[in-house]
Amino acid sequence: MTSSEAAKDLSPIAEQAAPEAADEHMPAIVAVATVAAPVAVSAPIEAWQVIPVRPRLDSETHADLMTLIHEALAEGCRRIALDLTQNQFFSLNAIQLCMGLARDLANDEGSLALIGCNERTRKHFDVYGNLRQIKVVRTLAELISERSAVVVMRPNSSQEPR
Repeated sequence: MTSSEAAKDLSPIAEQAAPEAADEHMPAIVAVATVAAPVAVSAPIEAWQVIPVRPRLDSETHADLMTLIHEALAEGCRRIALDLTQNQFFSLNAIQLCMGLARDLANDEGSLALIGCNERTRKHFDVYGNLRQIKVVRTLAELISERSAVVVMRPNSSQEPR
């Protein structure tokens, strides 16, 4: 919408807000509206994009998680949180994916967080990777408790669990 189109859309509102002056010496009240021009978003999204992880993340369901992660990255997201509260099995491929993702996000001044990572998954990270570049929190509330944190919940994958 151009500025002139926006002004036409606002003219009935302005007429209602600025009736004729009751007194000829008193000026009419004029309503001024600011219309934001379309701005191309070039800055990355600073909100945490929370991606839910299925109860079992293995070689068959790994692609679904990768798709959700790639969608978030394509939107410019630099802060991704994987919600593991329902997860019972986290494969080696998923750990390797997390390690690479954490490295790539850190190189782009972003970060990766794991929400509700169970003890078994933590042990697997200790054996096959490390958690130095990954923020680990118990709950979503703990993640958003940091100053001015914004969270965007991503929907589950469109496919049914296997």
